[in-house]
Amino acid sequence: MRPGPEIIQLCLLQSPPFRDTEPDKLKDTRRYPPHGKRFHTCANRPRLVAALAEDLFQYEIECYAKDRFWPDGLRQAQASPEPLQYAIDVLKTLREREIAPTNPKLHHLPSARLQKELDDLMAFVEGLTPDDYAQVDRPTPMLSTEDYKFILARMQQNVLDYGPPKYPRATIYHLLAEILLHFGLVHGEPTKIARRLQKRLPSIDG
Repeated sequence: MRPGPEIIQLCLLQSPPFRDTEPDKLKDTRRYPPHGKRFHTCANRPRLVAALAEDLFQYEIECYAKDRFWPDGLRQAQASPEPLQYAIDVLKTLREREIAPTNPKLHHLPSARLQKELDDLMAFVEGLTPDDYAQVDRPTPMLSTEDYKFILARMQQNVLDYGPPKYPRATIYHLLAEILLHFGLVHGEPTKIARRLQKRLPSIDG
């Protein structure tokens, strides 16, 4: 069962920016926050939590939608050589009956070479395991593709809309980094992740 927005909200409240804070505060979890200010007043914190939970829930829905159809993709990849084999068999049959293919480009195409290339292709397709397909076709928790960039942008906008009115811009990126880390959607150091987010997301400076 996939977690709903309400469960995600509870998980968000246990993430570093929200954990062990007063109900109207956000925590800057950096080692040295600007001007030494660790806590920021966030009058709209309940709306911020709800909005971020909806964003994360949307991410989960997108992943589920792709994951649900993944086995079909695997079967299609394994079945893809079948029409090629049939085409080669048709070419062989035409030549056995001394019938020239309509397309003149096929008149002198060696069927033996085609068969060898097909055998190589079959060996390649059969050599890939379901785990190999899973690493590519199934949605990964790394939010690095354009498919999920808009969700990150929405999270950013929600912090701008419902977060502290004078929240430092760099703190927003760090806040998002901590949340993504908390949910296991990215891996690494929060500061480095925040820098990557700053490069990837629409500019909010100025």
